[in-house]
Amino acid sequence: MQSTARPTLGLLALSATLALSAAVVSAPRPALAQSAQAKAAYDEGIRFKQAKDHKAAAGAFERALQLDGRYAAAWTELGNSRLALGQTDSAIEAFQSALAIDPNDQTARYNAAYALRQQRRYEEAAEAYQQYLQRSPDDPDAHYGLAESLKAANKPLAAAEAFEAYARTEKRATWQKWVAKAKAEATSLRAQAAAAPAPTAPAVSVPTAVTTAAVMKQPRQQAPAPTAAAAPAPAPVAAAPTATAPPPPRRPRWPRSRPRAPPALRPSPLA
Repeated sequence: MQSTARPTLGLLALSATLALSAAVVSAPRPALAQSAQAKAAYDEGIRFKQAKDHKAAAGAFERALQLDGRYAAAWTELGNSRLALGQTDSAIEAFQSALAIDPNDQTARYNAAYALRQQRRYEEAAEAYQQYLQRSPDDPDAHYGLAESLKAANKPLAAAEAFEAYARTEKRATWQKWVAKAKAEATSLRAQAAAAPAPTAPAVSVPTAVTTAAVMKQPRQQAPAPTAAAAPAPAPVAAAPTATAPPPPRRPRWPRSRPRAPPALRPSPLA
């Protein structure tokens, strides 16, 4: 009897261990299934993006994010789709969401800088480009974007340095015309910075003390001699009225025309 009971107890313990192991292994399966669904929606968005259907791509990336809100790549691609649709503000928000999840996402950081420059938020764009260049210092497109942002922010010396950095890092043969343009821009901006007047401290007025000697040196003022009473002035003679020509008609003020569109920004890759 004793030899028969021991194997039975061993089998029961083994069965309980296997059941516990199965429960532990099967616990994360719903989360893995959700991530697979998010990945499928993301892949669908990439297919729409390749087909240039940016609206459908944005919808697919949004579905992926509904399934997995911390899908950094989906946030980045959603920003790209919104940028292609002209929704620049929401594109910037998507890029910032991607960076909040993955601070090393250089694509999101570069595209955020590009979008900020499109919005003419030049100070913020320059800061984003500088953060990007800390990790990718040899990217010529980022140096050019930084230079344009600093130039628009009225920082000529810093912009000149960024243009020169672009000229040093641009190695593509088909982009050498931009190197010549960048060098010319740098020369012009350095001259502009040199010609700018240096800020001067405001002058401080110092009151001068009046001494007794200075008062004594002043000549004595003599009383003016009496003068005879002046004769009354003759009454004015009224001028004969003269015919005046009517004023010329005023030139009508035309409504101010819309300002010219800014020169096209240099195309930059978005990915």
